[in-house]
Amino acid sequence: MVSQGDLSTSARGIALDVLSAAESSHADESLSHALGRSVLSTKDRQLATELVQGVLRWRGQLDYYLGRWFQGDFRHANIRLKNILRLGLYQLLYLDRVPDHAAVDSSVDLAKQSTGLKPARLVNAVLRRAIREKTTLPIPDPRNQLESVSITSSHPAWLVQRWASRFGWKETQDFCHCNNATPDLWIRWNPLRTDRDSFLELLQESNLDAEPSDISPWHVKLLSGTNLSDWSPLQDGQCTVQDVSAGLPVILLDPQLGETILDFCAAPGGKTTQIAEKIQDNGTVVAQDVSPDRINRITDHIYRLNLTSIHCLVGNGACLRFKHFDRILLDVPCSGLGVLRRRPDIRWKRPPDEIRFMTSIQRSILEEAANLVKPKGVIVYSTCTTEPEENWEQIDRFLMDHPEWHRKNAEQWVNPAVVNPRGEIETYPHIHNMDGSYAVRLIRK
Repeated sequence: MVSQGDLSTSARGIALDVLSAAESSHADESLSHALGRSVLSTKDRQLATELVQGVLRWRGQLDYYLGRWFQGDFRHANIRLKNILRLGLYQLLYLDRVPDHAAVDSSVDLAKQSTGLKPARLVNAVLRRAIREKTTLPIPDPRNQLESVSITSSHPAWLVQRWASRFGWKETQDFCHCNNATPDLWIRWNPLRTDRDSFLELLQESNLDAEPSDISPWHVKLLSGTNLSDWSPLQDGQCTVQDVSAGLPVILLDPQLGETILDFCAAPGGKTTQIAEKIQDNGTVVAQDVSPDRINRITDHIYRLNLTSIHCLVGNGACLRFKHFDRILLDVPCSGLGVLRRRPDIRWKRPPDEIRFMTSIQRSILEEAANLVKPKGVIVYSTCTTEPEENWEQIDRFLMDHPEWHRKNAEQWVNPAVVNPRGEIETYPHIHNMDGSYAVRLIRK
């Protein structure tokens, strides 16, 4: 239970703070900061993470049930009260290791400290009713397929409808189900410090079971032991945590020793450092981003990996207009709908018109980048979304307006298993067991 006075130092208290802040901030960053300031044990850190991620994944379904038991309109309830109820119900429905009485009592304690005695009584009543009825939970009418899939998979109706129109109902359900699974943890080993076989041996010596990727030569998947925060090989730069899909654009870029390369929209820096590793830290890598705070995240990686070829630059494309690059990695801002497994809060924040808004930003950045490449230079345009308007439709429009550019088939650089019929990298969680992503290689004539 949560004791009086320690709301911000308990796993559930931290989860409540992060969930309540997630309405206006990135939940993963808020959780990372909160855990970094805490003195929680490893077990409690894992619980806080599970609670935040679980509630965000299943929020739609949790709200469906709570809306039927709450006295009043649950949609308009105090945000902290809503999240206390979500936390309690998530534990009752999804965490078998937490006894029902502990889930209720800890939620009531949170309510007493956070919202007062009267809301605490309401929390107690709602969660005890949930215990009585959790074996006979109400289900949405299966004849209304949109509502049924939306609630049972805990995805917003507009997104379910969009995917059903593209993929059909069966694949949409598979897609949504995969988005609610815990993603695999992938590590990219640093070729400046080790090789794949030596790194696999190091993992084994650390009692971390792992297997190499059959898609990327630089990535291995952890099969056990996922707490790496204090693992010395990570801290001293022998590796970087990175999903396989995030590493594919750099493989497609194929940077070469001695080149001048721009990573446009570079933060948080995983791809920037991958470029530097690929060129053996021999060349010039310019890491550009508009946010000083985000640039600081890149410098943290540079320091940890002891790289010297990366130069950070705060600003937009205008500050680069007199420079010309051999290659540009253009990992543009996007709707992020390919990474819902890792950032489940995105599904509840993205309005239906967000995609159209993002395409305008992407096109502007692409136009800026096109003016910064040398003749016969390369741009790799990439996103972490699965939506056509932000991916191949965006590129088709650009190529139609710019005949001096053409697309190259990605199969020359990456495993054909992740290449679509158009010759572009296109991955989906439910098909490739990695984050949803897109990348295309463009050549200036």
